[in-house]
Amino acid sequence: MDKALEVAKKLTEGTYTHDYPITVEAARSLGLNVSTEVPLGI
Repeated sequence: MDKALEVAKKLTEGTYTHDYPITVEAARSLGLNVSTEVPLGI
């Protein structure tokens, strides 16, 4: 639960804003499971 709280705080305290997107690297550094694979139909 502590990790979830840490990620929630990081995402809501102004580090990332609508004009500062979360990169794959940043999301992964937060411990989020991120995939860069996109289905062919997209």
